[in-house]
Amino acid sequence: MSEQKRRSSLYVSVILLIIVVVATAWAVLNRQYIFDQVRVSQYTPSGEVTSLKDRLALTGRGTFLFEASHPVLQSADEFNNSCQQHQETNSPIIGCYTRNSIYIYDVTANELQGIEETTAAHELLHAVYQRLSPSEKSSIDAELQSAYARVKTPELEKRMKYYEEHEPGHESDELHSILGTEHINLGATLEQHYDDFFTSRAKIIAYHDAYSATFDRITTQMKDLETKINSEVASLNQRISTYNTKMDTLNSDTDAFNQRARVQGAFSSQAEFTAARDALTSRKQVLDAEYASIQTSIASVDSWRTSYNAMVDKYNQLSRSINSSLKPTPSL
Repeated sequence: MSEQKRRSSLYVSVILLIIVVVATAWAVLNRQYIFDQVRVSQYTPSGEVTSLKDRLALTGRGTFLFEASHPVLQSADEFNNSCQQHQETNSPIIGCYTRNSIYIYDVTANELQGIEETTAAHELLHAVYQRLSPSEKSSIDAELQSAYARVKTPELEKRMKYYEEHEPGHESDELHSILGTEHINLGATLEQHYDDFFTSRAKIIAYHDAYSATFDRITTQMKDLETKINSEVASLNQRISTYNTKMDTLNSDTDAFNQRARVQGAFSSQAEFTAARDALTSRKQVLDAEYASIQTSIASVDSWRTSYNAMVDKYNQLSRSINSSLKPTPSL
């Protein structure tokens, strides 16, 4: 072999080695992307999940990560097994991101339209957060804390306290999903970040607000009705007490009148007798009207209590519908 051929062969070997090294380095640096590409190629969504994905109006990047997470809607037993919901029966969940997959509890209550969309978006953002680089997480975490300070409510603080106590180290991950699906006006940096995955984050917020409004409406109605009942009961108790006092006085005065009427000459004239009797009759008519009014008020309170109990039942029914750990009530 000539020297020139040996050199050409060496050059080819070096080039091939460089290609292999570069390809290996690229594969190492992009192993998550390669893993996701394989996952997407292996995933065939159900019709329900495809419809759910379409309702989320995801960007191309959002769609890619959603499909890479193999989202699935599951019945109670399947979901409990996938998300180990049976371990959190005091804090029911309706979605989880675990083992690189998204699992969503199939909520069938018509009044809770939007809850599955919100859950799917929430879990997708866990997949997003998992793929952030350390420097990206540091930057996003700072923005999350800044936004949290602006939008936090007692309820949100309570939720974050739960994660702090039960899932320490995952607070920023959870906050990333909560703020992204439930709160508006998070600042330009976060809005741009979420826009990489949702074509309309306002639509995602609307899904959350829709089902939350159902619980909020029932809760508000219950509180208003409870206040109304308590106020009316307090008024009724006072009216009944006053009625009983006046009735006792009337009965005493009536007894006294009857005893006097039995005594010859106790009244100086028929006119005096008639006036005394008419006064007692008039007082009785007033008390009879008050008694009837009290009975009407009692009936109203009973009706309000029936309505209140119906609201409690409805609220509990909806709460049970999103708690996969509860077994169906046996039918007789």
